[in-house]
Amino acid sequence: FYVAIENGIVAVSDGESKNNDEFYDVAWIVANMPSRNRTVKVQSVGIEVPVRFINEAKRQQGGFQQHTVGTFIAKELKCNPKDPHRALLGSVMGRKELLVQAIRAAIGRLVAD
Repeated sequence: FYVAIENGIVAVSDGESKNNDEFYDVAWIVANMPSRNRTVKVQSVGIEVPVRFINEAKRQQGGFQQHTVGTFIAKELKCNPKDPHRALLGSVMGRKELLVQAIRAAIGRLVAD
């Protein structure tokens, strides 16, 4: 089988005002099993990212194209910029565990039925 992963920040609105948006870091997993001619899509658990980090990345010259939110999380929380999830989750789990969980769910969907 084949697996593709795309990570990103998603804004979730309360429907009333953009000022009340919440932001979540999520990964989409697309898995394909050619032998069964089957493709599935699974979303990882979304981790809320405090809006101050989103705003800091947006304010920089080049915005999100040149700066990751993880860089600003790492600067403040003294963590790995490639795994800010661990700091945001109190060291309970990190990016790897979140991705493994989502990939396992995708594989389960591929082989189910």
